[in-house]
Amino acid sequence: SLLIDYMLTVSVSVSAGAEAITSAIPALYGKQVIISLIIIFILMSMNLRGMSESANFLMVPVYLFVVVMTGMIIWGLYQVATGAIPYKATSFVGAAIPGVSMALIFRAFSSGSSSLTGVEAISNAVPFFKMPKEKNAAKTLAIMAAILGFFFAGITFLNYWYGIVPVAKVTVLSQVAKETFGGAGIMYYVVQFATALILAVAANT
Repeated sequence: SLLIDYMLTVSVSVSAGAEAITSAIPALYGKQVIISLIIIFILMSMNLRGMSESANFLMVPVYLFVVVMTGMIIWGLYQVATGAIPYKATSFVGAAIPGVSMALIFRAFSSGSSSLTGVEAISNAVPFFKMPKEKNAAKTLAIMAAILGFFFAGITFLNYWYGIVPVAKVTVLSQVAKETFGGAGIMYYVVQFATALILAVAANT
């Protein structure tokens, strides 16, 4: 079962990373499989050079993603608070939506659960923590949960406020970033680049 979990983690993470790239560069849409294979090949090459070298390199995307996402959420909330971005939600909170079945709810739940992939990486890495290992691992898990909760709540709120709906060829996070930064500017591409990198790191776990 763990082997299947690892295979699914790689496939989901790499394919999502390819989607982040094609959202930023529409000309590459349709070449997601090739992009995914290139990412896997790069990760494989890095790991063949040694885990210590790859671990040091893969720390950079993690910090970059945390800083970029935090900045995007804070900037988005600031613009919402100042009225720079008007309320565009497609429906009010609690409004009844016809046609929503349990199957759709389960589908949304399963999609959201993908955000929890990689949590087992901390438990697997407990032997590599400094003493006391148990306490340090617990602190790391708590910090990760806090960061994940902040990202989830912040992006979900901005997604709702902006009235973003799923669109073919463009990820939801890409739409949020574009709306937050007022178009496809440099910060938009930084967000997409950081997203693709962190998903590659997720595949490496």
